[in-house]
Amino acid sequence: MLKKLFLIFFLTISFALSDEETFWIVFQGGIAASPSNSVIEMDELVEGKDIDEIRGLLFSDNVALKGLSVNVLEILNEKKIIELDSKELNQIKILYSSNEELELLYGCDNFYSVSLGEYLNNSHGFRDVARERYTKLIEEYYRDE
Repeated sequence: MLKKLFLIFFLTISFALSDEETFWIVFQGGIAASPSNSVIEMDELVEGKDIDEIRGLLFSDNVALKGLSVNVLEILNEKKIIELDSKELNQIKILYSSNEELELLYGCDNFYSVSLGEYLNNSHGFRDVARERYTKLIEEYYRDE
């Protein structure tokens, strides 16, 4: 009976979280210490060098991917791998003051609900974690650029 209740609870929580996945940035969360779908997707885009797709995410409905795309594009721009155009720079400026809701989770007990603007302005250190993660991936996959 207890196992059944635990299973029902787990499934309910899983479905609730999956419905709002677009609002989550998770680098290592839950029992398996696995990243959220948005982090996995951004990792794959960086590894695949799909810069056009990453640029397009600045304008997407997925709040988590918007934030992560700002991180990645800023790093690529700083490393002179790409040059951001005026439309992208303007969108990044808008996102830095965005009030769109974003949930951040690192580990099991570091949970924050912030605006996208707060995340991008380095609230709670999560932006630093993202920049470190994507700097390493970019250095690994863009060595010859």
